[in-house]
Amino acid sequence: MKTIDAAKLYELAGEKAVPLEEELHLLADKLLKNLELRRFLAGNAPLTAKREVMSEVLPDSSPLLRRLLDLLFRERLVNKLPWLAERYSAVISERIGACYVEVRHAHKLREQDKIQIFSLIEGGCRVRFVEDRTVIGGVKLRWQDGRYFDTSLAGDLQELKEALLV
Repeated sequence: MKTIDAAKLYELAGEKAVPLEEELHLLADKLLKNLELRRFLAGNAPLTAKREVMSEVLPDSSPLLRRLLDLLFRERLVNKLPWLAERYSAVISERIGACYVEVRHAHKLREQDKIQIFSLIEGGCRVRFVEDRTVIGGVKLRWQDGRYFDTSLAGDLQELKEALLV
């Protein structure tokens, strides 16, 4: 099975490694939320059509991301992009010696909210804030090592649903 080597991608990105990480996660989020876009990019459409769509979806994308996408299109690996974004973040964290935490929240966070969130996270972690309307209220924190902390209303509702179905 073909895959993209995240460690080699890190080496190729050089000083642009962290900005590329942000772009990968942004695109992965868009793909996970849009089935039609995912199917189109993974399908048999011509490469030029896929490039046009991507220039509309991410108009300010870097040349490195565009070249990576061309490779993913040619090798039919677009559906691996969310996995690649996660693996790439893990490689960056390993190389710079800092853990990675994703914070999903429903609305723009105030500085006081961010201070509370940082109090839950050990020092030296890289934090990525993602606005996610499915969270409804509160926040969800996910560490790269699999730890998870959910204070969201959506999480509370899911727990209630599971408790009622037992």
